[in-house]
Amino acid sequence: MSNLNSQFTVMAGQNPKGRSAMENNFPEKATPTAALFEGMVCAVEDEAGTAVVDAMTSGAAAAVPDYPWLVIQGSDQWDAEFVDKVAVLAMKTGCVFKVDSAISVATGDLVYANAGVLTKLAVGNDKQAVGQVLEVNATSGYIVVAT
Repeated sequence: MSNLNSQFTVMAGQNPKGRSAMENNFPEKATPTAALFEGMVCAVEDEAGTAVVDAMTSGAAAAVPDYPWLVIQGSDQWDAEFVDKVAVLAMKTGCVFKVDSAISVATGDLVYANAGVLTKLAVGNDKQAVGQVLEVNATSGYIVVAT
């Protein structure tokens, strides 16, 4: 169940190649970097043999590729708390989503994850992009991102 005061929406979950974005549920890391709320970016990690999620910071562009996940049901929501798991959607699969954002970006800008939060990828920044901005609505305070 989405937060009623949130603008977060997954607008598309299927890429042009016909493969759909994969949704999954993972418990949060025992001591997370940051609480995971809908619209944040996380990474799956191994914690004592169990797959868990934590807020992600994009790696260097030349490093091993990142496998980011988009939080679609965060730890601040009752049903996620009840089952002690966060619902996530695989990014870089063609999913498109709308999320509350106050970052200064323009249509076409690339974004990366910084402690789970989307951040503009400035020229010369050596981070892996997790998506591209398709729309900016400063009046309503949201951006639309394709991954």
